Formats: sequence, structure tokens, C-alpha cells
Amino acid sequence: MTVDYYFDPACPWTWYTATWLTTVAEELDFEIHGHPMSLWEINNHEVPDEYREPVLLSLQALRLVQALDNQGRYNELWAFYRELGTRIHNEGRKWSIKVIEESALAAGIEDLDPIQDETLDAPIAEITALAMVRGGQDIGSPLLVLPDVEKGFHGPVVDSEPMTTDEALALWEAVAAIVKVPSFFEIKHGRG
Repeated sequence: MTVDYYFDPACPWTWYTATWLTTVAEELDFEIHGHPMSLWEINNHEVPDEYREPVLLSLQALRLVQALDNQGRYNELWAFYRELGTRIHNEGRKWSIKVIEESALAAGIEDLDPIQDETLDAPIAEITALAMVRGGQDIGSPLLVLPDVEKGFHGPVVDSEPMTTDEALALWEAVAAIVKVPSFFEIKHGRG
């Protein structure tokens, strides 16, 4: 089984959801195909000042995600995201090209050229647009698409980590069941 996960590494909730999903994938032995989903593109290049720098720097990381996705190098993609997310979201390090490059090298990726390759921006925008078609125009990162399910869904949004393996599997079973219901639209809890 293969699951598609569209994401922007700038979003901490996306990181928490990814750690949940990778735990489940390891337990149930399925593959996750990671795809770039740019919050910069979703928000039409209008991001509040407090988020602007991380979102713009995450575009550099998304270029590497795009290059790895193009080549089907998903193990390396997830190793890179694990290294980057740990540094940014767990350790609280500030977004920088240095942290992105350090994360890539720690993941065993030697070719860092994609990080600066602006020709990858157009494919990132195209894949983001595709994600918005699959999930709806009012969603953000992450978007989860399960096999044999027509629609993609934002989330599930997980607000912290870690969770136990039993909790992770229970959440997976609930999500996998609910998204197969054709009339299912949304389940949500208010923030705060």
C-alpha cells in the first residue's frame, strides 16, 4: 500500500502529523510518498510577517523534497524531513540554509544543488495546485491521500508528539475508515 502525503516543512502541525504517519507506516509496513505543498503558493505569496521567513526558507527545503520526489527517493526524503523537523520543530532551531543543508547531509544526501535550484519552483507550484484540487481550495498543509479514496483530506492535524504506538494505530484506523465514506466532508475541533 502507498499513501501520498503533501506537506510544507514550515508547519509544526504538519511535522507532528508526519511523525504519526511514519510511525504507523513502520508498524503496518506501507510506503509514504512525500510531495511538496507550498504554503507560499497556497497563500498567493501573502504570508503574515511572523511566518514569512520560515515559509520562504521552507521553499528551499521543498526544492530538495521535489528533487527527491521526482526520483522516487522516498526513504531519503523522509530521512531529510526527519532531520530537518527535529532541528526546527523539536530543538527550536531557527530556519536557515545552513540548517537545511545540515539536515540533508545528516540524512545522507550529498547533492545539495536542488536547494538553490529555482527551476524546481514551477513544479512545486504545480504539485501544490494538484493537492488543492484533491483536497479543496480552503485547506493547508498537510494533505493525506489514501489509496482507493477519491478525495484527499487536510490532516489529521496532530498538535503534539510523541503518541504511543497504540494511539497512533487507533488514529490511523479511524482516519482510514472515515475517509472511505464518500459523503464524509470534515471533522474539526476549534483551536484554543
